[in-house]
Amino acid sequence: MEGYRKHSLLFGKLDATIVAGSVDNQADTKQLAAGKRFPKREKEMGFTLCYGVDKKTSDMLGAYWNHNNNFMQPAEFVIDGNSGEIIICSYSDGGLGRIDAGDVIGHFSGIERRKEQYTDDRDPYLDGTITNQDCCGVTS
Repeated sequence: MEGYRKHSLLFGKLDATIVAGSVDNQADTKQLAAGKRFPKREKEMGFTLCYGVDKKTSDMLGAYWNHNNNFMQPAEFVIDGNSGEIIICSYSDGGLGRIDAGDVIGHFSGIERRKEQYTDDRDPYLDGTITNQDCCGVTS
């Protein structure tokens, strides 16, 4: 969540809304939103935090519910606000496999759709204007 906190102003400029849910109770979630719980940055999250995620919510999202510790494993979704379609999602069992805030910004800003290209006209032998001549019976 820290990455989303750091980039919350940029998400706002991209007209994106961030909502996070927690299995914690209301009091603990308020402390988390204020930055007074792990990772204790003393900075407000800058986006909506919901509390009290239960097994029913977990089942509705299709997320894994940890019966031993009674909590939902992480599940993340990027949802198109107009169509309601899920455009990116991630289910994980810890910190690995989580959706990086920078990747979401890249998606929204169009950076992921750009094409890399390379043009080099410095030398006709390098750019393919002049192909290699017959050498030892091989032409390229």
